[in-house]
Amino acid sequence: MKTFLAEIMKRFRSTDTQFALMQYSNTFQLHFDFMEYRRSHDADHLVWRIKQLQGTTYTATAMRKVVRELFTSGRGARDEATKVLIVITDGNKYGDPLSYSDAIPEAERAGIVRYAIGVGEAFSSDTAQQELQEIASEPTNEHVFRVDNFDTLQGIQSQLQEKIFTCKGSPDAMNMSLGFSLAAQGSQFLHSFWQLQRIQDTQPECPRHVTDIALLVDGSGSIAPVDFGKMKTFLAEIMKRFRSTDTQFALMQYSNKFELHFDFMQYRRSHDPDHLVSRIEQLQGTTYTATAMRKVVRELFTSGRGARDEATKVLIVITDGNKFGDPLSYSDAIPEAERAGIVRYAIGVGEAFSSDTAQQELQEIASEPTNEHVFRVDNFDTLQGIQSQLQEKIFTCKVMEFGYICATETCGKVHNTHKQPFKYNSKKAKEC
Repeated sequence: MKTFLAEIMKRFRSTDTQFALMQYSNTFQLHFDFMEYRRSHDADHLVWRIKQLQGTTYTATAMRKVVRELFTSGRGARDEATKVLIVITDGNKYGDPLSYSDAIPEAERAGIVRYAIGVGEAFSSDTAQQELQEIASEPTNEHVFRVDNFDTLQGIQSQLQEKIFTCKGSPDAMNMSLGFSLAAQGSQFLHSFWQLQRIQDTQPECPRHVTDIALLVDGSGSIAPVDFGKMKTFLAEIMKRFRSTDTQFALMQYSNKFELHFDFMQYRRSHDPDHLVSRIEQLQGTTYTATAMRKVVRELFTSGRGARDEATKVLIVITDGNKFGDPLSYSDAIPEAERAGIVRYAIGVGEAFSSDTAQQELQEIASEPTNEHVFRVDNFDTLQGIQSQLQEKIFTCKVMEFGYICATETCGKVHNTHKQPFKYNSKKAKEC
Protein backbone atom coordinates (compact mmCIF):
# COMPACT_ATOMS: atom_id res chain seq x y z
CA MET A 1 0.00 0.00 0.00
CA LYS A 2 2.85 2.42 0.75
CA THR A 3 4.18 1.79 -2.74
CA PHE A 4 0.72 2.56 -4.16
CA LEU A 5 0.51 5.81 -2.18
CA ALA A 6 3.92 6.97 -3.43
CA GLU A 7 3.07 6.09 -7.05
CA ILE A 8 -0.24 7.97 -6.93
CA MET A 9 1.58 11.11 -5.76
CA LYS A 10 4.20 10.75 -8.49
CA ARG A 11 1.47 10.64 -11.15
CA PHE A 12 0.42 14.20 -10.30
CA ARG A 13 3.96 15.68 -10.25
CA SER A 14 3.40 17.72 -13.42
CA THR A 15 0.23 19.35 -12.01
CA ASP A 16 -0.36 21.88 -9.25
CA THR A 17 -1.54 19.19 -6.82
CA GLN A 18 -0.75 18.97 -3.11
CA PHE A 19 -1.12 15.87 -0.96
CA ALA A 20 -1.63 15.16 2.73
CA LEU A 21 -1.74 11.72 4.35
CA MET A 22 -3.39 10.46 7.53
CA GLN A 23 -3.41 6.88 8.79
CA TYR A 24 -6.16 5.64 11.07
CA SER A 25 -7.32 2.67 13.12
CA ASN A 26 -8.96 3.50 16.47
CA THR A 27 -6.05 5.96 16.77
CA PHE A 28 -5.04 8.57 14.20
CA GLN A 29 -1.72 9.77 12.86
CA LEU A 30 -1.13 12.63 10.46
CA HIS A 31 2.02 11.70 8.56
CA PHE A 32 2.24 14.93 6.55
CA ASP A 33 -0.05 17.83 5.69
CA PHE A 34 -0.27 19.92 2.51
CA MET A 35 2.36 22.35 3.79
CA GLU A 36 4.88 19.59 4.54
CA TYR A 37 4.24 18.02 1.14
CA ARG A 38 4.88 21.36 -0.56
CA ARG A 39 8.25 21.62 1.20
CA SER A 40 9.34 18.07 0.35
CA HIS A 41 7.65 16.83 -2.87
CA ASP A 42 9.59 13.57 -2.38
CA ALA A 43 6.87 10.90 -2.39
CA ASP A 44 9.17 7.99 -1.52
CA HIS A 45 10.70 9.80 1.46
CA LEU A 46 7.30 10.91 2.76
CA VAL A 47 5.72 7.45 2.82
CA TRP A 48 8.69 5.22 3.64
CA ARG A 49 8.87 6.35 7.28
CA ILE A 50 5.23 5.34 7.94
CA LYS A 51 4.67 2.57 10.52
CA GLN A 52 1.41 0.68 10.84
CA LEU A 53 -0.85 1.72 13.75
CA GLN A 54 -2.77 -1.56 14.45
CA GLY A 55 -6.17 -1.51 16.19
CA THR A 56 -9.78 -1.34 15.01
CA THR A 57 -11.38 0.70 12.25
CA TYR A 58 -12.82 4.15 12.99
CA THR A 59 -13.42 5.22 9.38
CA ALA A 60 -16.21 7.75 10.03
CA THR A 61 -14.26 9.46 12.84
CA ALA A 62 -11.16 9.56 10.63
CA MET A 63 -13.09 11.16 7.77
CA ARG A 64 -14.47 13.87 10.06
CA LYS A 65 -10.95 14.56 11.40
CA VAL A 66 -9.66 15.03 7.85
CA VAL A 67 -12.48 17.45 6.99
CA ARG A 68 -12.14 19.49 10.19
CA GLU A 69 -8.38 19.39 10.79
CA LEU A 70 -6.64 18.78 7.47
CA PHE A 71 -8.49 20.76 4.81
CA THR A 72 -7.59 24.04 6.52
CA SER A 73 -5.36 26.95 5.55
CA GLY A 74 -3.22 26.24 8.62
CA ARG A 75 -2.39 22.84 7.14
CA GLY A 76 -1.60 24.34 3.73
CA ALA A 77 -4.93 23.70 1.99
CA ARG A 78 -5.80 26.32 -0.63
CA ASP A 79 -9.22 27.98 -0.86
CA GLU A 80 -9.25 27.91 -4.67
CA ALA A 81 -8.28 24.24 -4.94
CA THR A 82 -10.43 21.25 -5.84
CA LYS A 83 -10.59 19.14 -2.67
CA VAL A 84 -10.31 15.35 -2.99
CA LEU A 85 -10.36 12.70 -0.26
CA ILE A 86 -9.27 9.13 -1.06
CA VAL A 87 -10.13 6.56 1.63
CA ILE A 88 -8.37 3.17 1.44
CA THR A 89 -9.54 0.42 3.78
CA ASP A 90 -9.53 -3.37 4.08
CA GLY A 91 -12.80 -3.76 5.95
CA ASN A 92 -15.97 -2.28 7.45
CA LYS A 93 -15.64 0.28 10.19
CA TYR A 94 -15.69 -1.38 13.62
CA GLY A 95 -16.24 0.08 17.09
CA ASP A 96 -16.43 3.59 15.67
CA PRO A 97 -18.49 5.91 17.94
CA LEU A 98 -19.56 7.91 14.86
CA SER A 99 -21.72 6.89 11.90
CA TYR A 100 -21.14 8.06 8.33
CA SER A 101 -24.10 10.41 8.75
CA ASP A 102 -21.94 12.26 11.29
CA ALA A 103 -19.08 12.72 8.81
CA ILE A 104 -20.39 12.80 5.23
CA PRO A 105 -22.57 15.96 5.46
CA GLU A 106 -19.57 17.97 6.68
CA ALA A 107 -17.47 16.69 3.77
CA GLU A 108 -20.23 17.61 1.32
CA ARG A 109 -20.64 21.11 2.75
CA ALA A 110 -16.87 21.57 2.36
CA GLY A 111 -17.13 20.53 -1.32
CA ILE A 112 -14.82 17.53 -0.90
CA VAL A 113 -14.95 14.87 -3.63
CA ARG A 114 -14.63 11.45 -1.98
CA TYR A 115 -13.22 8.21 -3.45
CA ALA A 116 -13.42 4.88 -1.61
CA ILE A 117 -11.03 1.99 -2.28
CA GLY A 118 -11.93 -1.34 -0.68
CA VAL A 119 -9.24 -4.03 -0.55
CA GLY A 120 -9.89 -7.73 -0.01
CA GLU A 121 -12.63 -10.31 0.44
CA ALA A 122 -14.34 -8.31 3.18
CA PHE A 123 -15.96 -6.24 0.42
CA SER A 124 -17.49 -9.18 -1.44
CA SER A 125 -20.70 -8.89 0.62
CA ASP A 126 -23.52 -6.49 -0.26
CA THR A 127 -23.33 -4.90 3.21
CA ALA A 128 -19.62 -4.11 2.87
CA GLN A 129 -20.12 -2.73 -0.65
CA GLN A 130 -22.87 -0.50 0.72
CA GLU A 131 -20.36 0.93 3.20
CA LEU A 132 -17.99 1.87 0.38
CA GLN A 133 -20.90 3.59 -1.34
CA GLU A 134 -21.67 5.54 1.84
CA ILE A 135 -18.06 6.77 1.99
CA ALA A 136 -17.90 7.82 -1.68
CA SER A 137 -19.40 10.79 -3.50
CA GLU A 138 -22.33 10.41 -5.88
CA PRO A 139 -22.58 8.80 -8.36
CA THR A 140 -21.01 5.99 -6.35
CA ASN A 141 -20.26 3.79 -9.39
CA GLU A 142 -17.72 6.45 -10.45
CA HIS A 143 -16.17 6.94 -7.01
CA VAL A 144 -15.82 3.39 -5.65
CA PHE A 145 -13.01 0.95 -6.44
CA ARG A 146 -12.67 -2.66 -5.30
CA VAL A 147 -9.56 -4.83 -5.59
CA ASP A 148 -9.09 -8.43 -4.50
CA ASN A 149 -5.86 -7.92 -2.59
CA PHE A 150 -2.98 -5.51 -2.02
CA ASP A 151 -0.96 -6.99 -4.87
CA THR A 152 -3.57 -5.77 -7.38
CA LEU A 153 -3.88 -2.31 -5.82
CA GLN A 154 -1.33 -0.92 -8.31
CA GLY A 155 -3.69 -1.79 -11.17
CA ILE A 156 -6.16 1.02 -10.40
CA GLN A 157 -3.64 3.90 -10.49
CA SER A 158 -4.52 4.96 -14.05
CA GLN A 159 -8.27 4.77 -13.46
CA LEU A 160 -8.05 6.80 -10.27
CA GLN A 161 -5.93 9.48 -11.92
CA GLU A 162 -8.28 9.52 -14.90
CA LYS A 163 -11.41 9.97 -12.83
CA ILE A 164 -9.86 12.84 -10.88
CA PHE A 165 -8.78 14.51 -14.14
CA THR A 166 -12.08 13.81 -15.92
CA CYS A 167 -14.54 15.01 -13.33
CA LYS A 168 -12.64 18.05 -12.18
CA GLY A 169 -11.13 19.36 -15.40
CA SER A 170 -7.55 20.61 -15.39
CA PRO A 171 -6.16 20.10 -11.88
CA ASP A 172 -4.30 23.41 -11.88
CA ALA A 173 -4.91 23.67 -8.14
CA MET A 174 -5.82 20.63 -6.08
CA ASN A 175 -5.62 19.52 -2.48
CA MET A 176 -5.74 15.74 -2.13
CA SER A 177 -5.88 13.91 1.17
CA LEU A 178 -5.08 10.21 1.39
CA GLY A 179 -6.59 8.42 4.37
CA PHE A 180 -5.92 4.74 4.90
CA SER A 181 -6.55 1.96 7.39
CA LEU A 182 -4.88 -1.40 7.82
CA ALA A 183 -6.71 -2.45 10.94
CA ALA A 184 -6.10 -6.11 11.74
CA GLN A 185 -8.61 -8.31 9.94
CA GLY A 186 -6.43 -11.40 10.00
CA SER A 187 -2.77 -12.16 9.43
CA GLN A 188 -3.14 -12.18 5.64
CA PHE A 189 -3.55 -8.40 5.50
CA LEU A 190 -0.72 -7.73 7.93
CA HIS A 191 1.57 -9.98 5.90
CA SER A 192 0.59 -8.16 2.71
CA PHE A 193 1.39 -4.81 4.32
CA TRP A 194 4.92 -5.74 5.35
CA GLN A 195 5.52 -7.48 2.05
CA LEU A 196 4.56 -4.31 0.15
CA GLN A 197 6.99 -2.27 2.23
CA ARG A 198 9.84 -4.14 0.57
CA ILE A 199 8.72 -3.59 -3.01
CA GLN A 200 11.13 -1.28 -4.84
CA ASP A 201 10.24 1.29 -7.49
CA THR A 202 11.90 -0.93 -10.08
CA GLN A 203 9.16 -3.56 -9.69
CA PRO A 204 7.04 -3.80 -12.84
CA GLU A 205 3.63 -2.18 -12.46
CA CYS A 206 0.27 -3.73 -13.26
CA PRO A 207 -1.01 -3.05 -16.80
CA ARG A 208 -1.77 0.55 -17.70
CA HIS A 209 -3.40 2.29 -20.61
CA VAL A 210 -1.44 1.57 -23.77
CA THR A 211 -1.38 4.59 -26.08
CA ASP A 212 0.50 5.48 -29.27
CA ILE A 213 0.49 9.21 -30.08
CA ALA A 214 1.72 10.56 -33.43
CA LEU A 215 2.63 14.26 -33.49
CA LEU A 216 2.25 15.80 -36.95
CA VAL A 217 3.70 19.32 -37.03
CA ASP A 218 3.60 22.02 -39.67
CA GLY A 219 7.08 23.17 -40.70
CA SER A 220 5.99 25.39 -43.59
CA GLY A 221 7.63 28.73 -44.40
CA SER A 222 4.82 30.79 -42.88
CA ILE A 223 6.08 29.89 -39.39
CA ALA A 224 8.85 32.17 -38.09
CA PRO A 225 11.97 30.29 -36.90
CA VAL A 226 11.53 31.64 -33.36
CA ASP A 227 7.95 30.31 -33.30
CA PHE A 228 9.08 26.94 -34.63
CA GLY A 229 11.43 26.79 -31.63
CA LYS A 230 8.50 27.47 -29.28
CA MET A 231 6.58 24.65 -30.94
CA LYS A 232 9.50 22.29 -30.31
CA THR A 233 9.42 23.21 -26.61
CA PHE A 234 5.67 22.47 -26.55
CA LEU A 235 6.24 19.05 -28.16
CA ALA A 236 8.88 18.09 -25.58
CA GLU A 237 6.65 19.20 -22.69
CA ILE A 238 3.68 17.20 -23.99
CA MET A 239 5.82 14.05 -24.11
CA LYS A 240 7.09 14.65 -20.57
CA ARG A 241 3.51 14.84 -19.27
CA PHE A 242 2.93 11.21 -20.26
CA ARG A 243 6.14 9.80 -18.74
CA SER A 244 4.32 7.91 -15.99
CA THR A 245 1.97 6.20 -18.47
CA ASP A 246 2.48 3.47 -21.06
CA THR A 247 2.50 5.97 -23.92
CA GLN A 248 4.73 5.99 -27.01
CA PHE A 249 5.27 8.96 -29.31
CA ALA A 250 6.29 9.41 -32.92
CA LEU A 251 6.89 12.74 -34.69
CA MET A 252 6.62 13.75 -38.33
CA GLN A 253 7.14 17.26 -39.73
CA TYR A 254 5.52 18.34 -42.97
CA SER A 255 5.31 21.19 -45.45
CA ASN A 256 5.18 20.18 -49.13
CA LYS A 257 7.94 17.80 -47.99
CA PHE A 258 7.84 15.25 -45.19
CA GLU A 259 10.36 14.20 -42.58
CA LEU A 260 9.92 11.48 -39.98
CA HIS A 261 12.04 12.60 -37.01
CA PHE A 262 11.41 9.51 -34.87
CA ASP A 263 8.97 6.62 -34.85
CA PHE A 264 7.47 4.71 -31.89
CA MET A 265 10.38 2.28 -31.85
CA GLN A 266 13.00 5.05 -31.70
CA TYR A 267 11.03 6.82 -28.95
CA ARG A 268 10.95 3.59 -26.93
CA ARG A 269 14.74 3.34 -27.15
CA SER A 270 15.38 6.97 -26.15
CA HIS A 271 12.54 8.30 -23.95
CA ASP A 272 14.39 11.65 -23.82
CA PRO A 273 12.00 14.26 -25.28
CA ASP A 274 14.50 17.15 -25.15
CA HIS A 275 17.08 15.16 -27.10
CA LEU A 276 14.52 13.88 -29.62
CA VAL A 277 13.17 17.33 -30.54
CA SER A 278 16.33 19.46 -30.19
CA ARG A 279 17.79 18.19 -33.47
CA ILE A 280 14.67 19.02 -35.53
CA GLU A 281 15.15 21.69 -38.20
CA GLN A 282 12.31 23.45 -39.96
CA LEU A 283 11.51 22.22 -43.49
CA GLN A 284 10.02 25.43 -45.00
CA GLY A 285 7.69 25.23 -48.03
CA THR A 286 3.91 25.04 -48.41
CA THR A 287 1.28 23.14 -46.40
CA TYR A 288 0.26 19.61 -47.48
CA THR A 289 -1.77 18.72 -44.39
CA ALA A 290 -4.05 16.09 -45.96
CA THR A 291 -1.16 14.27 -47.64
CA ALA A 292 0.79 14.34 -44.37
CA MET A 293 -2.13 12.86 -42.46
CA ARG A 294 -2.47 10.00 -44.94
CA LYS A 295 1.27 9.31 -44.70
CA VAL A 296 1.03 9.06 -40.91
CA VAL A 297 -1.90 6.63 -41.12
CA ARG A 298 -0.28 4.42 -43.77
CA GLU A 299 3.39 4.59 -42.82
CA LEU A 300 3.64 5.42 -39.10
CA PHE A 301 0.85 3.53 -37.35
CA THR A 302 2.41 0.20 -38.32
CA SER A 303 4.05 -2.60 -36.33
CA GLY A 304 7.25 -2.02 -38.31
CA ARG A 305 7.41 1.49 -36.83
CA GLY A 306 6.73 0.21 -33.31
CA ALA A 307 2.97 0.87 -33.14
CA ARG A 308 1.11 -1.60 -30.94
CA ASP A 309 -2.08 -3.39 -31.99
CA GLU A 310 -3.64 -3.07 -28.52
CA ALA A 311 -2.87 0.65 -28.18
CA THR A 312 -5.27 3.57 -28.37
CA LYS A 313 -4.12 5.49 -31.46
CA VAL A 314 -3.99 9.28 -31.28
CA LEU A 315 -2.93 11.80 -33.94
CA ILE A 316 -2.24 15.42 -32.96
CA VAL A 317 -1.94 17.84 -35.89
CA ILE A 318 -0.40 21.28 -35.20
CA THR A 319 -0.58 23.87 -37.97
CA ASP A 320 -0.50 27.66 -38.41
CA GLY A 321 -2.76 27.87 -41.45
CA ASN A 322 -4.94 26.25 -44.10
CA LYS A 323 -3.46 23.59 -46.32
CA PHE A 324 -2.09 25.05 -49.54
CA GLY A 325 -1.19 23.40 -52.84
CA ASP A 326 -1.95 19.94 -51.45
CA PRO A 327 -2.92 17.46 -54.20
CA LEU A 328 -5.15 15.60 -51.72
CA SER A 329 -8.32 16.72 -49.96
CA TYR A 330 -9.26 15.74 -46.41
CA SER A 331 -11.79 13.31 -47.86
CA ASP A 332 -8.79 11.36 -49.19
CA ALA A 333 -7.20 11.09 -45.74
CA ILE A 334 -9.86 11.19 -43.00
CA PRO A 335 -11.75 7.97 -43.92
CA GLU A 336 -8.52 5.97 -43.71
CA ALA A 337 -7.78 7.43 -40.26
CA GLU A 338 -11.30 6.59 -39.10
CA ARG A 339 -11.09 3.01 -40.36
CA ALA A 340 -7.82 2.66 -38.45
CA GLY A 341 -9.54 3.87 -35.27
CA ILE A 342 -7.27 6.89 -34.87
CA VAL A 343 -8.51 9.68 -32.58
CA ARG A 344 -7.54 13.02 -34.14
CA TYR A 345 -6.85 16.36 -32.44
CA ALA A 346 -6.30 19.59 -34.39
CA ILE A 347 -4.38 22.54 -32.94
CA GLY A 348 -4.57 25.78 -34.92
CA VAL A 349 -2.06 28.49 -34.08
CA GLY A 350 -2.38 32.17 -35.06
CA GLU A 351 -4.68 34.68 -36.74
CA ALA A 352 -5.19 32.50 -39.82
CA PHE A 353 -7.79 30.54 -37.82
CA SER A 354 -9.94 33.56 -36.96
CA SER A 355 -11.97 33.07 -40.17
CA ASP A 356 -14.89 30.65 -40.42
CA THR A 357 -13.28 28.88 -43.39
CA ALA A 358 -10.05 28.19 -41.51
CA GLN A 359 -11.95 27.01 -38.43
CA GLN A 360 -13.94 24.66 -40.66
CA GLU A 361 -10.65 23.12 -41.81
CA LEU A 362 -9.64 22.38 -38.22
CA GLN A 363 -13.01 20.70 -37.75
CA GLU A 364 -12.41 18.55 -40.84
CA ILE A 365 -9.05 17.41 -39.44
CA ALA A 366 -10.39 16.55 -35.98
CA SER A 367 -12.51 13.65 -34.74
CA GLU A 368 -16.15 14.07 -33.77
CA PRO A 369 -17.38 15.82 -31.66
CA THR A 370 -15.14 18.55 -33.03
CA ASN A 371 -15.65 20.92 -30.08
CA GLU A 372 -13.77 18.39 -27.94
CA HIS A 373 -10.98 17.72 -30.47
CA VAL A 374 -10.11 21.20 -31.76
CA PHE A 375 -7.85 23.73 -30.01
CA ARG A 376 -7.16 27.28 -31.12
CA VAL A 377 -4.44 29.53 -29.71
CA ASP A 378 -3.57 33.07 -30.75
CA ASN A 379 0.17 32.55 -31.10
CA PHE A 380 3.02 30.17 -30.32
CA ASP A 381 3.64 31.85 -26.94
CA THR A 382 0.23 30.68 -25.71
CA LEU A 383 0.64 27.13 -27.06
CA GLN A 384 1.95 26.00 -23.64
CA GLY A 385 -1.37 26.93 -22.05
CA ILE A 386 -3.27 24.01 -23.59
CA GLN A 387 -0.96 21.23 -22.34
CA SER A 388 -3.18 20.26 -19.39
CA GLN A 389 -6.37 20.34 -21.47
CA LEU A 390 -4.84 18.17 -24.18
CA GLN A 391 -3.49 15.65 -21.66
CA GLU A 392 -6.88 15.53 -19.95
CA LYS A 393 -8.79 14.87 -23.15
CA ILE A 394 -6.43 12.11 -24.22
CA PHE A 395 -6.65 10.46 -20.78
CA THR A 396 -10.43 10.74 -20.78
CA CYS A 397 -11.14 9.62 -24.33
CA LYS A 398 -9.44 6.27 -23.90
CA VAL A 399 -11.51 3.27 -22.93
CA MET A 400 -10.59 2.29 -19.38
CA GLU A 401 -8.39 -0.75 -19.43
CA PHE A 402 -9.93 -2.73 -16.60
CA GLY A 403 -13.40 -4.08 -15.96
CA TYR A 404 -16.44 -2.79 -17.80
CA ILE A 405 -16.19 0.98 -17.31
CA CYS A 406 -15.85 3.14 -20.40
CA ALA A 407 -15.11 6.86 -20.27
CA THR A 408 -16.05 9.40 -22.91
CA GLU A 409 -14.30 12.72 -23.17
CA THR A 410 -16.93 14.74 -21.32
CA CYS A 411 -17.12 14.77 -17.54
CA GLY A 412 -20.09 12.96 -16.15
CA LYS A 413 -20.35 10.40 -18.96
CA VAL A 414 -18.53 7.56 -17.28
CA HIS A 415 -20.75 4.52 -17.45
CA ASN A 416 -20.70 1.26 -15.55
CA THR A 417 -23.19 -0.97 -17.31
CA HIS A 418 -23.31 -3.37 -14.38
CA LYS A 419 -24.11 -0.59 -11.85
CA GLN A 420 -21.64 -2.14 -9.43
CA PRO A 421 -18.53 -0.75 -7.75
CA PHE A 422 -15.50 -1.03 -9.99
CA LYS A 423 -13.59 -4.25 -9.41
CA TYR A 424 -10.11 -4.78 -10.81
CA ASN A 425 -9.98 -8.00 -12.81
CA SER A 426 -6.49 -9.08 -13.84
CA LYS A 427 -7.86 -11.44 -16.50
CA LYS A 428 -9.85 -8.66 -18.14
CA ALA A 429 -6.85 -6.33 -17.92
CA LYS A 430 -4.81 -8.73 -20.03
CA GLU A 431 -7.58 -8.93 -22.63
CA CYS A 432 -7.84 -5.16 -23.15
